[in-house]
Amino acid sequence: MAGARVNKGTQIDIYVSLGAPKVHVPDVMGKSRDNAIAELTGAKLKFKVLQVFSTEDAGTVVAQQPRGGVIVDQGSIVHINVSKGLQPLQVPDVRGQLYDNAAGQLQGAGFAVARQDVDSSQPKDTVIDQDPRGGASLARGGTVTLFVSKGPKQ
Repeated sequence: MAGARVNKGTQIDIYVSLGAPKVHVPDVMGKSRDNAIAELTGAKLKFKVLQVFSTEDAGTVVAQQPRGGVIVDQGSIVHINVSKGLQPLQVPDVRGQLYDNAAGQLQGAGFAVARQDVDSSQPKDTVIDQDPRGGASLARGGTVTLFVSKGPKQ
């Protein structure tokens, strides 16, 4: 007992703490958010999730800190970055341009292009409308449909 007096020469046992129990951080890279959380919780670790844009499928762990295999105190926090998919891009407005120019601009910006020819009084091969409209957000690789004039009727 702390503060107690003992006779000189009496054996005293001293216990030194080894600190918090240690655990190995599981490698959760590439796993789904839910599976990663389950593994971290099972290892008696806490977690913080940050949603980030990436090329990986939405819901996939794309980064973790500390990395898998590191030994840490039980109850430590593991930060995981989870993909929310591709960052949307702003669609340029290509109405009024010739189809080839408009399609090239859209493809250069990372979009796929679909063409739909329509009746119009505008010159042949002129883009008269688009879906989605210019200024809208669309994932990289998303399709922009261009409505292209067949030319004025003769």
